[in-house]
Amino acid sequence: MEIKLAALVEAISLMDDETTGFYNRVTGEFNYINDYVDDVDAGMIDFDDDRYLRLPTAYEIDDYQIMQAYTERLPAGKDQRQLAESLRGRGAFHHFRETLIRLDLEQAWYAFQDQAYRQIAIDWCHENGLTYK
Repeated sequence: MEIKLAALVEAISLMDDETTGFYNRVTGEFNYINDYVDDVDAGMIDFDDDRYLRLPTAYEIDDYQIMQAYTERLPAGKDQRQLAESLRGRGAFHHFRETLIRLDLEQAWYAFQDQAYRQIAIDWCHENGLTYK
């Protein structure tokens, strides 16, 4: 079964510190477990079963590194300096988003982030011997 790359990218975008995602190779479905709500009845699914592949975790995705990479790829100048400054200290994610809005770089950032997630999804497919479409 080929995995739908767009669905995998969407699933990856849902990962956070409280969420673990799994891909069922048999059904092609994604299941999630988090600290608040289980998408599955834990008694019915054995995630150690070979049918289930764990999706990359938020730690493996590393949104902070993606934000740094985006900032580094901007042309040297005021925008790059301001975004780099926004990544320092507490509240970096919030300050980064505010700076993107102020600099009118939101669309460019989200396109970059989508491409980064897409590459993570492709790499994950290769690591797990999956074909995608």
